[in-house]
Amino acid sequence: MFNLSKFLKLSKRQSGVGISLSNSSIRMAEVFFKNNSLVLSQLGEMELSPGCFAENGEIIKPDEIYRALNELAEINDLRTKEVVTAIHGEMVVVRQFFLPFMPEKDLASAVVWEAENYIPFDLNDVEMDFAIAARDEENAQFNILVAAVPRSLVWQYYDLFTSCGIELIAIEVEPVAITRLPKLLLDQHNLTFPTALVDLGDNYTNLVVVSQKDVHFMRTIPMGFAKNDAKKEKNLVELKDEMEYEDKLNEMAFEVDRSLKYLQSRNGSTSVSQILISGIGADSNAERILNGILNLPVETLKFSLQDFKGNPFLLQPKYGVALGLALREVD
Repeated sequence: MFNLSKFLKLSKRQSGVGISLSNSSIRMAEVFFKNNSLVLSQLGEMELSPGCFAENGEIIKPDEIYRALNELAEINDLRTKEVVTAIHGEMVVVRQFFLPFMPEKDLASAVVWEAENYIPFDLNDVEMDFAIAARDEENAQFNILVAAVPRSLVWQYYDLFTSCGIELIAIEVEPVAITRLPKLLLDQHNLTFPTALVDLGDNYTNLVVVSQKDVHFMRTIPMGFAKNDAKKEKNLVELKDEMEYEDKLNEMAFEVDRSLKYLQSRNGSTSVSQILISGIGADSNAERILNGILNLPVETLKFSLQDFKGNPFLLQPKYGVALGLALREVD
């Protein structure tokens, strides 16, 4: 049910559906392959009232989310009812640590042993998975990515989707979904690696640093941008709100800068060359502020796919997580 092990390796399904959940909306993306090209077959969003999820990720208003999920599935006539979703919230734990090279058959038990030092829950009460994020040949060690979620929280999400007739084939965490996006972006951005991906989401900001094959760093920052986006769409932003929004962007940018400096101190060979941003908070203001603080080129992600008629379709950056989840299941 809870699987992170293919975060940069895609399976052999011909289609994939990703559904991302937040306190403001549910977003869905469905993709499939046609003539060796990735095609966007469905895209949708349903708004939610505030307070559907607690800060720790627990579901507070299951009836409202149930209705929105059902409506989203019916309107979009999904090719498959097998989907991937992500859990967010304070109870989601993502950690990275190093282990010496060893036979992979011994790695799982070593990860469990080491994870007890990083996971603030009884490991008997969580769903936990891990992946080799990178291999440090110089120091003969694995960079291990571990994610853990309380089992009770996983079952809340599983029961919710099952009640809608939707089969959850995987539950992930949002930063892992973001790591798949470079596969789509190589032809649309002049990527240089390592690249930092920053998803300014509704409830959280996710930062990942990737190269073509490795994940060097991952962090979730408890700072979201949904409220301001909703106000901007309704043209109701007052000067005070604009100032608060810029203050939040500045705070987020300083956190990203702090993380990148930590990564550089930990691994001197990992020097980020550019920042790509996505999420509901991605706009020219975010580009400007991140560029000013980090002194790196910053660009909003452009997701250009074909629709089912072969026409180019440009996705809004807020669909980044849903798209990353959908990509888990396609080749």
